[in-house]
Amino acid sequence: QQFAALALANTSSTGSLCDDIVKLEGVVAGLIQYVGNAERDSIGRQYCAMALGNLLSEQSTHEEITKLGCIDALIKMLANFSVGRDLEAGKNAAFAISNL
Repeated sequence: QQFAALALANTSSTGSLCDDIVKLEGVVAGLIQYVGNAERDSIGRQYCAMALGNLLSEQSTHEEITKLGCIDALIKMLANFSVGRDLEAGKNAAFAISNL
């Protein structure tokens, strides 16, 4: 799962592919679900947040991704960062939110 999330993060760094990735059924919802679940491994969550941040760098993706609940999931991730856990994951959550 970590490598799949990392592959999505890398692929989504190409802006021209972001709209196509968002249109793939279940991909963004899966990223958001993973990010929002503190029981998941922190490296996987970090890569999922990175992928969301890259996808959100394209304004055309904002509406679809936010409808799926990314803001709440990313804020949960940031809460862990603010209490000193999952520092790298928190940085990626902040990156994703900053792209909104």
